[in-house]
Amino acid sequence: MTDIYVEAAKNLGRVLGGAIGGGSLTKVWMEKRERDRKNEEKWENQKQSHWSPLLEAARELKERFDHLSCLLRKCTYHGKKRVEDQRGPRRGPRGQTD
Repeated sequence: MTDIYVEAAKNLGRVLGGAIGGGSLTKVWMEKRERDRKNEEKWENQKQSHWSPLLEAARELKERFDHLSCLLRKCTYHGKKRVEDQRGPRRGPRGQTD
């Protein structure tokens, strides 16, 4: 008869231990989920207020550089011979022309 009570106590202990352990794991998981949600909200706010303008400015700068490099390639060189721009011939450090 005592064996039945011992087995019942063991099973009850397992159930209670699982419930307590599961509850604490659930609490830890919920806290982590809340932190992640707050970090996501923070990132969204930063993306809108800080990063979006910077990314847009970087895209515009890249477009300008691409445009200028294209102009440089087209306007400065024609084959292997240099084509002078509107300012006239290039001058060296002492005013000599090429």
